[in-house]
Amino acid sequence: MKKKLIDAVNAQTGAHQSKWQDLLASGAVELGINLDDSQMRLMEAFVKELLDANQRFNLTRLTDPLEIAESLILDSVYPGKFINDKTSVLDLGTGAGFPGIPLKIARPQLSFTLIDSRRRKISFLKFIIRQLGLEEITADHVRAEDLAGGGARFGCVITRAVATLTDLIRLGFPLLGPEGVLIAMKGRGCREEIDILKKSKPIQCRDAVLDPVRLDIQMKSYQLPASGIDRALIFVRVKRTG
Repeated sequence: MKKKLIDAVNAQTGAHQSKWQDLLASGAVELGINLDDSQMRLMEAFVKELLDANQRFNLTRLTDPLEIAESLILDSVYPGKFINDKTSVLDLGTGAGFPGIPLKIARPQLSFTLIDSRRRKISFLKFIIRQLGLEEITADHVRAEDLAGGGARFGCVITRAVATLTDLIRLGFPLLGPEGVLIAMKGRGCREEIDILKKSKPIQCRDAVLDPVRLDIQMKSYQLPASGIDRALIFVRVKRTG
């Protein structure tokens, strides 16, 4: 069974001119992202391992390599355009490694911490990090609240987790360093979420209460190149004073 799966994936991802690589390469260009041959090979290796492990651990609902290339890989690397070099990044609720693993491959100069509450997914990610030889990246089975309580702070907290903006701020802001930014990866309906957030009550963020009027909220809309699916990045910072 495993050999058949690997052979099937190889048929779609192995050849240089395969549909998988064509989609990934052309999609990256359309999104203004540069992926060299080495990065493409690492992306391919990650997807092969993901599809193999998915048969046993149910890591992702997506099983079509072409859909994974666009909906997971390209979508994950796009936010890298807006993260400064040398920034420490926390992937909050990383799941099967999105956006953290593809984003690390695309932006190797960034340091990453990937966290999730599901141990089997973190075990898979530890394996992937070793298998791909990635450096300055760790995967930890820890809750955001506990990580914040230990004093960990990051220049950027990014998440594709399915949660409201209010909940993401509650979990993510205690983990941000001075002038840090929360990046929430969203789909349709995010404008309504922003409107709700702006009108919401003050948010309890660990030991502090954050009034939404103090937040600088920006949105960047984009479309996935092949499917045309609408996506958005929501950037949330505390407004500068003075």
